[in-house]
Amino acid sequence: MVNSGAWVNVFCDFNANGTVDAATEPVYSQAVIVTGACHRMHFDLRDWDGDGIPDWDEVQCGTDPLAATNYCVTILGAATNIAISSGLFRAGASLTADGSGMLAETDVAPAGGFVLPHVRVSAAGALHVHLYDDLNDNGELDASDVLATQDLSITGLVTAIIFDGKLAYCDNDGDGMPDFWEARHGLSWTNAADACDNPDGDGLINLHEYWCRTDPEVADGAQYALSDAALAIDSRIAGRNPTNALPLFENYIANGTNGVFIRNADCWAADLDLTCCSPWNGETWYGKNMMAGTLISPRHVLFAAHFAHISINSTMTFVDRQNNIITRELVAKMQHWAYTNNPVPYPDITVGLLDADVPTNQISFARVLPDNYADYIRTGARLPAIRLDQEEKALIGDVRYVSSEGPRFSASCMLPVDSMRLAFFENVIKYDSGNPAFIFIDGQPILLTVWTGPLAGSGTSVTAFKGDINQLMSDLGGGYQLTEVDLTGFTPLP
Repeated sequence: MVNSGAWVNVFCDFNANGTVDAATEPVYSQAVIVTGACHRMHFDLRDWDGDGIPDWDEVQCGTDPLAATNYCVTILGAATNIAISSGLFRAGASLTADGSGMLAETDVAPAGGFVLPHVRVSAAGALHVHLYDDLNDNGELDASDVLATQDLSITGLVTAIIFDGKLAYCDNDGDGMPDFWEARHGLSWTNAADACDNPDGDGLINLHEYWCRTDPEVADGAQYALSDAALAIDSRIAGRNPTNALPLFENYIANGTNGVFIRNADCWAADLDLTCCSPWNGETWYGKNMMAGTLISPRHVLFAAHFAHISINSTMTFVDRQNNIITRELVAKMQHWAYTNNPVPYPDITVGLLDADVPTNQISFARVLPDNYADYIRTGARLPAIRLDQEEKALIGDVRYVSSEGPRFSASCMLPVDSMRLAFFENVIKYDSGNPAFIFIDGQPILLTVWTGPLAGSGTSVTAFKGDINQLMSDLGGGYQLTEVDLTGFTPLP
C-alpha cells in the first residue's frame, strides 16, 4: 500500500553492498502520483550531475558521479584547414582560454588527427581544446607559440571535436594567412601589411606563397599563374615615374579630337596589348568623349549598362600598337535582361555588335577566366589589376576578388598596400563608368569587369556572367562567344 505523497527512489549500487552510499552513489527520485491500480514510472539513470558523462562511466574512471566539476573524458580530435606539415602541431585540453595549466597534451598526427585519452577534470570551468604550433619543439606551450582555442561540448565519455583551423580561428591580423603559417615563416600575425611583401622577388607575395604552399624566402613561383599575373605589372612599373608613365596616349584629348592617337612610349604598359579598349567613339557626354567600350570578340563590345548611352550607328575607334586607326560602327546593342538601376545598377552589362569584325592581326579582344580559375588564382585577392579611366590612364589597383559570392556577383578592386603599386593608383570617379579592369596572364588581357562603382572600383563580374554575356552575343548575332584564357600551362594550387 502506498500513501499519498510517497516517493520512489532508485540508486546505482556501484559497490554491490545493497544500501545507498550517499557520498558516492547517485539517487534518482520521483513522487508517486496515483493514476490507477497500476502506475508506471520511468527513471533515466545516466547522468545525475549533468556533466555530460554517464554515472557508470564516471565510476569506472574513478571520478565523482555526483559532482559536475569532477569527470573524465576522452577527446577525439581532427584538425582541418591547416597545413599540418608546415609545423610541429600539438593539441591539449585545459580549463583556461590561454592554454595554461594543460590537463593533457599530445602531438597532432600528419593527417590532422589527435587523441587526448582520459582527461580528468576536478575543478569548475569550461573545458577548452587547444591547437598550437610548437615553434621551438620543446613539447610544451610557450608564449611565442601560436595558439588557437575552441570550447568543448561534452557529449559522452568519448567526445569528438573537429578543430577547424579556418582563418576565423587563427588569423588575428586578418591578412588571409593563418597565424601558424606566418610564425613558421618569420612573418607577423599582428601586421596585415606583410601579406603583400615579396621578399624573394618571385612574383608571389606572402599571401600567395601561402596559397601555393611555397617558401616566401625562396624564388620558386615561376610555375604559378599568380606569379605570372603579378610580374606582368610589377616588373613594368618598377623604377617608373607615374607622371609620364600612366597615360596610354600622348595628349589624349587634344590629339583625339583631331582623330590622332599616338601611344605613349613612356607608359609602363606600352608593350602590353590593350588594343581591345576603344579610346574614342562618335559621341560626347557633357562635352567629353566617354562611354568606353571593350572588345570581347572581334565583333562584340562590352559596356556598362548604366552608361551605355552611345547611339546605334555611332563610330567606335580602335588603335593598334603601331598607332593605326581602325573604325567600326555600332549597329546593335542589348543590355542584360535583368538589369535594374535600383538600388544600384546590376547586372551592369550591355553588349554591342559592330558592323564588321576588327582585323585580329591588329586589334585584340579581351579574354575571360575559365570556370576553374580558383584552382590557379583562388579569389585573385591582391593581384595587381590595370584599371582604365576616362582619360585613358593605365591606373593600377589590387584585386579584391574576381567574383564575389551572390546574390550580387561583382568584381572589385582595393587600395594597394605595396608602395610601388600605390604610386600608380587613383580612385575611380564620376564618368569613369564602363572602363575596364584587367589582370594580365600569359601576356593576355583578362577582363574582370567594367566600372559601376567608384573609389577603388567595382562592377558586375564578367567571370560570373559569362553564360549571360554569351547569350547576349548569340542574340545579337555575329558568330562569336567569349574566349577563355588557357591556364593549364600553369601549376594548379594545392
